[in-house]
Order: sequence, then structure tokens, then C-alpha cells
Amino acid sequence: MKYLIFTLAALGVLPASVLLMYSRRLLWLMPLVILPTLLLFDNTAINFFSHELYRGTSRGMEVSLVYLVSLAMLGALLLRHSRLNPFPYCGLTIYVVYFLLCLPSVLNADNKLFAFFEIWKMTMIYLVGLTVYHYLAFTRGDTRALYAALALITVLIFLSCIWQHVTGYYQIRSYFPHQNSLAMFMSPLGTLFLSRFLNERHRRTSLLALLLCAFASATLFRTYSRGAIACYPIGCAITACASITLNWKAWKLVRLSALAAIALCGSALTAIAQPYTVRFSEPTSMKGRAIWNEGNKKYNPTGLPRPDAGGANYNPDSEWEQRSLPLGNGSIGANVMGSVESERITVNEKTLWRGGPGTGQGNQKGTPEGARHYWDVNKQSAHLIPEIRQAFLDGDNQKAAQLTWQNFNSNVPYEATGEAA
Repeated sequence: MKYLIFTLAALGVLPASVLLMYSRRLLWLMPLVILPTLLLFDNTAINFFSHELYRGTSRGMEVSLVYLVSLAMLGALLLRHSRLNPFPYCGLTIYVVYFLLCLPSVLNADNKLFAFFEIWKMTMIYLVGLTVYHYLAFTRGDTRALYAALALITVLIFLSCIWQHVTGYYQIRSYFPHQNSLAMFMSPLGTLFLSRFLNERHRRTSLLALLLCAFASATLFRTYSRGAIACYPIGCAITACASITLNWKAWKLVRLSALAAIALCGSALTAIAQPYTVRFSEPTSMKGRAIWNEGNKKYNPTGLPRPDAGGANYNPDSEWEQRSLPLGNGSIGANVMGSVESERITVNEKTLWRGGPGTGQGNQKGTPEGARHYWDVNKQSAHLIPEIRQAFLDGDNQKAAQLTWQNFNSNVPYEATGEAA
């Protein structure tokens, strides 16, 4: 279904270009369409080629709706002006030269597929950059629609990052496929809003630009993307120098000085504050042992058996799943809870189940079922694996879950191999 929708969207690029060519106002408003499509990047992206070990800022040869909209805009601008300069300004020319210098890496790379992914990503960046430049040339500097779209997307991304921070994300990525993708997007936005803050005479508009710059900067730093964090101050310094030297005004220096003072105060507070507590740095309480100590009166004063050893209703340690790091290879697994200073690890192994042959709950015929039933039911249900895989491929997760639950589960609970604390 996803490929069908993508095909229909791709076929609509040319008609959309023709429509935008004849509607100047609609073309002017296109930034309000193209930038919000970033929020749908994951939902609309088609990954034609990928590799499980690739760890770039994209996930392979991805094409998303935002690229198709950019292509439609570029096509409309080309139809209006007959031809477009592929190297319209110095920055894009330098980028293209850098791009060409990277092409030989495809031949020399240890993994040519990974090198191709990087080249493809750079091509998409060039496409979007070319579209933005010619759009600005088309509007003759009227950036109201573009600025409004950038402001809106910055606020929405910032709000989503607040939610991810509160819910425990270590490296936030908002709506992007990778935290570095988010950092690369917010870096030019932060410098853009900084430029608006330094050059805007109207006080309210200037303060709004400062607020948006703060949102973009906070989001960028919260990604913990080291390269972006290192380069961002350099970009801000270049932007500030260009804003002051190209159009000197005394009040610009005042604003820049105030901004520098705020940044210094923030740095000082960060230096004296306690270090940021990273994920899993605080151990969970030892109450979680209750799920492994059914017979211990300390944790189970009633002495009644617990039908579900891992059930939340019987586990007084409500954070053990939220704060643990699950590890495993399909045969042996562990939950790592705590930090280096106070460690706690629970371990289990696939053959260790509670009870044995002739123990546990009875089946429909009344015969007790023990751990051996786990192996028997798996052998009997092996022929369903292709159907379950096909259900996943078709996107029918409910069917896959139902088949798995009905045919690959035992009536006896998993047992812990041990716990180290």
C-alpha cells in the first residue's frame, strides 16, 4: 500500500508543477506545504535500498514526500522561467564541488552501498537547496510565507522534543529518522533566526526571532550530536559578523552584546549545576525482586501463588520495565537496571520455565502442562511461521500477533535464571 501511494504521489509531480506554474499565489504559499511535510517524513518515506549496519543520518536510499514536493516546486519554477541556473550562488557551487570530490569515494569505499547512500543523501540536499534559492528569487525577497512555515515547524519540533525529553529519550530526534538529521536541520534555522533578530528593527518581531533561535538552539544541543554542536557556534559567529559588518547599526551591537551576556550566564549555570543524569544512571528499587520471590513471605505475605509472575498488578516495582535496558540474542536475555555504581541485572534463558513435565496449568483435556509443552507447541506450529512472516510483510500486525499468541505460547510462565545486584 505504501509503495502504491508513493507511485501515485510521484505521478502527480508533473501535474502539480503545471498547476503551480499557472498559479503565482499558490506557488508563493508552497513553503506552508513543503515544510510541514517534514512532520510526515517517517510516514511517507520509501526506503528503496538499506542495510542493517548502516548508521548514517538517513536509513538508506530514502525518498519522501518532502522531496517530491520540492521537485514539483522546482519543476514549476523551471516551466515559468524556461531555464534555471544549477549553480545560482557561491555556497551552492562550493557544495557541488565538494559533492563531485566525494564521488570517487564510491569506487574506493570498503562498502560501496554505504558510500552510495551518502551520495544519494547529498543529492537530495542539493535538490532542496536549489528549490529554496529559486523560490526566493521568484518571490523577489518576500520571505513571509517561508518565514511563517519555518517558525511553525520550529515550534512543533521543539514541543515534540520536550515530550521526548520528558519521556526519557536519550538523543531526541523529533519527527526525523535520526538525531543527526534533526541537528542538521536546526543548525541553519538557528542561524537564520539569529540573523532576523540582529537585523529586524521592529521590537516584537525581533524578540520572536530570538525566541525561535532559542528553540532551535535548545533542540540542536539536546540531540547530543557532537559535530553539529561543535559547528553551530561557528555558524552563529559568522552570521553575527556578517550582519554587523554588511549593514552597520549601533543597536545591532547592543543586541549582540546582550545575547552574548545571556549565553555566558547560561554557560556559567551549566558549569556549576550538577551533571546531567543520563538514561539508566539511577537504579530501580530492589522491590522488583518480588516477581522472582513468590514463596518469600517478605514480598508475598499472603503466600498465595501469583498466576502471572511478571504482571504489573503483582509487582511493587512499577519502574522496572521503564528503567531497564533489555539485552538478548534469542536464547539468553538480561535486563540491566541501575548504573555502574549500583548495578542490578536479571538474567533468563529460553529453556528455563517454571515447573516441569506434569506440572503447571491443565490443558483443555485436563492434562497438566509443564515446560515440555513449550517445545511441543513450537514444533507443532512451525508450519505457521511463513504465514506470520507474510502478515508482517502485509502490515497486518494484529493477525501476526494473534497467530503467534495462539500457537507459540505456553501456559507456564518464564522463570528467572538469576539476579546480580
